[in-house]
Amino acid sequence: MLQGRSEQSRARRCYAPAIVHFRSPRRSTFVFNNHTFAVDFGVFDPVRHLSGVVFATHLLTCDFTDKHVLEVGTGCGIVAAALHDRGAFVVATDVDSRAVACAKRNLQGTEIDVRSGDLFDSVLGEEFDIVVMNPPYEVGRSRRPTLRSPDVLRQLARGWMEFAPELTLAFPTDSIATLRAAGIQAELRHRLPTKGRELGVFVESLPNRSRREALRRHPVAHRR
Repeated sequence: MLQGRSEQSRARRCYAPAIVHFRSPRRSTFVFNNHTFAVDFGVFDPVRHLSGVVFATHLLTCDFTDKHVLEVGTGCGIVAAALHDRGAFVVATDVDSRAVACAKRNLQGTEIDVRSGDLFDSVLGEEFDIVVMNPPYEVGRSRRPTLRSPDVLRQLARGWMEFAPELTLAFPTDSIATLRAAGIQAELRHRLPTKGRELGVFVESLPNRSRREALRRHPVAHRR
């Protein structure tokens, strides 16, 4: 599904659209693709940590017209906004109440449905075309609440296929072994340069038979 422009074009645009980033002790603010985002203290800052804005910029090169997309771990909402701008119907979830409040404020005026819940808890019984996630890179205990994810990748690997036939992840290309150890077999489709670790876009699609088997194990309702 993720069919964007050339790798060279994506590399040139890896920090575009232009970012204007302001930071204060309790909040940072930036403009991305004509959206203004305010990121409260304790919510993952996609500009400071780069992965979020680079992934969102890549998604702007893709066509999601009329796709029903579930974004897990939305944070401030930048990835959900990019998906929406490219034509998707988006449900965005986060386990952190601060992130949910932040995303709802940032995405006000759009049709994006922001919900509170751990991974798939808030979408039980629903079905999507794609599950999208930019998961925490620090697996284990952390002083930063937004990075505490002792088993998020394993839970994702066990559950995503019950809700969609396709999974798209943003994850460092030098940590593929971490994905494999968690049971995620997604294929590296795109390499996105950043000022730090190279970001990969990983995609896993289920054959129809595997999808049917997953639904038999855990049936879901028709898409709402």
